[in-house]
Amino acid sequence: MAEESSVAVLPSDLWGALFTRLHPVELVQVGVLLCAELRGPRLADVVREELRSRLLPQQFGCHGVIYGCAVSPCDCVAVGFDYGQAAVWRLAAGQELLRLSHHTGRVCSMQFSPDGSHLLSGSGDHTAILCDSLSGSVVMTYKGHTSWVRGVAFSRAKAQCVLATASYDCTARVWPFMGEQALVVLRGHGGGLTSVDLSGGE
Repeated sequence: MAEESSVAVLPSDLWGALFTRLHPVELVQVGVLLCAELRGPRLADVVREELRSRLLPQQFGCHGVIYGCAVSPCDCVAVGFDYGQAAVWRLAAGQELLRLSHHTGRVCSMQFSPDGSHLLSGSGDHTAILCDSLSGSVVMTYKGHTSWVRGVAFSRAKAQCVLATASYDCTARVWPFMGEQALVVLRGHGGGLTSVDLSGGE
């Protein structure tokens, strides 16, 4: 608790100065991480205001709060909002490529595949959805969690691509790239999970 408080009370103008020097991609990454991890009320307010005033109106055409984000190998960024909404932008051109509405709940986690061809999103509707990052069409819907899916990940192994999801239901699940049944369900945590990762091993 002491560490969180000491960070959260830093002067607002200091954070404002920091944000003015960040590339939009970095702003998304830093802002979301600070809001999600530090949870200091004053700091969170500053971050959200910076995202609303500097990034969302100009880059994403939306005045909501970013809950999930991911950056692709081709310098595109995917952002998740409330009400099942998400968007994919090419930041260098300031161009919206896709507007997605596959989920029925808040889109709170996103990840591109290593080659950038697919986008995986997790939501408050208890599902994860894999879609084509060019067309936006749904490739697979992963069901099985009983609470919010707060973390998603792709493996980086070349031999076999698998996916992972982490949920507030205290479980993590590993899925085949194309398959509706989880390969592994990992239990044992005493609280909800907010992140997950997969190694690059074969």
